[in-house]
Amino acid sequence: MRPSSESLLDTIAALATPLGRSAIAVVRLSGDRTRSILAAIAPQLPRDAEPRRPHLVTLVDGAGDAIDRGLVTLFAAPASYTGEDLAEISVHGSPAVVEELLRALIAAGARPAAGFRPPPA
Repeated sequence: MRPSSESLLDTIAALATPLGRSAIAVVRLSGDRTRSILAAIAPQLPRDAEPRRPHLVTLVDGAGDAIDRGLVTLFAAPASYTGEDLAEISVHGSPAVVEELLRALIAAGARPAAGFRPPPA
């Protein structure tokens, strides 16, 4: 099945490292809404964050509760892997942390990558 033209314009969140316990997990966020979604989940990130420079921030959910402290690295369009604004978010590799981060990204407007189904809250 081919993706719809609308889904090609979505901002997508996806785990970029293997699922499971690890020291570090990397979640990627890619699409036009990358910066606005980052503003919601990483309020400490400067609005004019320098591309390709990691920024240590507290990541929060929709209620403002801390999920984890992690590194957010922004890759500005068109100089990114996808050609769109893209962010790599490095957090502790606990499955619970990764799950909460993905939930927060989705709640802030990202679409989960194909195959991701968050467990019930």
